[in-house]
Formats: sequence, structure tokens, C-alpha cells
Amino acid sequence: GEMYDSSSSSSSALSQSMPSPPQLTIEEKRMEDIKSIISPHISTPESLQLLHTPQYRALYWLAVEDGRRLTIPTSSTQKSKLIQRYILALLYFALDGKRWVHDFKFMTALDECRWNMQVEDENGEVYTGGVGGCDNYGLIQTIALWTNNLNGQLPTEVGELTSVKVMSLYDNQIHGILPENIHKMNNLQLLYLHSNKIRGDVGFMCSLEIQNFRADCFGLEANVQCVCCNVCCVDDENGANQCYTQ
Repeated sequence: GEMYDSSSSSSSALSQSMPSPPQLTIEEKRMEDIKSIISPHISTPESLQLLHTPQYRALYWLAVEDGRRLTIPTSSTQKSKLIQRYILALLYFALDGKRWVHDFKFMTALDECRWNMQVEDENGEVYTGGVGGCDNYGLIQTIALWTNNLNGQLPTEVGELTSVKVMSLYDNQIHGILPENIHKMNNLQLLYLHSNKIRGDVGFMCSLEIQNFRADCFGLEANVQCVCCNVCCVDDENGANQCYTQ
């Protein structure tokens, strides 16, 4: 049996010298599992590779820091919920959430249907801001973040929130062009983008026939070109946003 012994000892010596594949920690495994759900369909692989992108920060938060600690989805409903929570976290990071006037319970362990609260505006009027109005599947139908110091570019991923009927983002510091992906939001009935720094042509939204659509589209010098907005706005010489029915 010497032949057998020597061959087995040499093979075990060989296996010891071979490096074993690195074991993923539980957190790393979670990161990979969640990443496989949101990439490439929701966010690009590139956006999730760099540590400081809003996409990476949202992924890391969802996998590691989120107090809700969602299980890896097995059903399409669970998958939709996880993607929604990721996109809302992404919205928070992309639009400088730490400096928002009201955090609206964003990034808490609550279900994102409850990321909202009643606040008073400067006239003492009480309104509900944040996100919510969820349907039977737990998908949000309202995004109400006006006058809240949102600063940055609207992430293209927001277009995947197709259950949303009302998206009110007016009176903020949102800049850049409106991502074309937003035209996927085919349930929109109200879209308020005015009093921001958004530029460009938003004609790609016209096929949605949104009843209440406002942007900074008034006048020849308008920042936004919008042939289907029913109200167009512009900042006057005092910096106040004035709106005109088209």
C-alpha cells in the first residue's frame, strides 16, 4: 500500500499549497446578493464599483446599515420592495439628504411607505411630505419633497418607480437635465419640476399626457423646453418663481 500512501500524502501537500478561495463575510455575501438584483437592470455596474457614488452608498446602506435588514427576495413583490427601497435611498444620497430641511424619516428602519410626516410650511399650513400613499403591494404612489433643499441631479433610476402618480419636487436646487428614463413613470398624474435648475427639453414626457405638469418653461429664455406643460414658470427679477397657465 506504499504507492497509495505516498500519492495521497503528496496530493494533500499539493492541496495545502493551493490558496483556498477567499470566504465572503456575511455582509459581503449580502452586498453581492443585493447587487445582483439591482445591477445591471436598475443601476449600471460601473456606478456600483466606485465607493463614493450615490448608487454604491445606497447599496451599502441597504445591505449593511439599514435597520430593516430586508431578506434577499424570493418573490417578485419582495424584489419590487427591495428595489424601491434602494432607489429611495439613492434619491437621498444623490440629492444631499443630510442637508434636507426635513428628513421625512428617510433612512430609518421604518417601511419606506412610512417615510413621511406632517410638517408646517412658512404660512402655517400643515401638509404631509416625504414618500408614501402605498398601494396593496407596498409600492409608493406619492413623492412630495418640495421646498426641502434637495441639491444635485435626479438619478435616472427614479424612472423605475412606475407606481408613482404624484411627484412634486418644486422649489429645490435640482440641476442638470431630466433623465429620459423618467418617461417610464406612466402613472404620473402630477409632475412639478418648477423652481429648480433643471435644463433642457422634456418633450420625451409628453406621450404620458400628465394632467398637471409644471416646469421652468416660461418665456424665450426658459431653462426648460416643454410643449406639454399646462403651467410654465420663471424666476422674476427678485428671484421669486412666477407661474403662468399655458
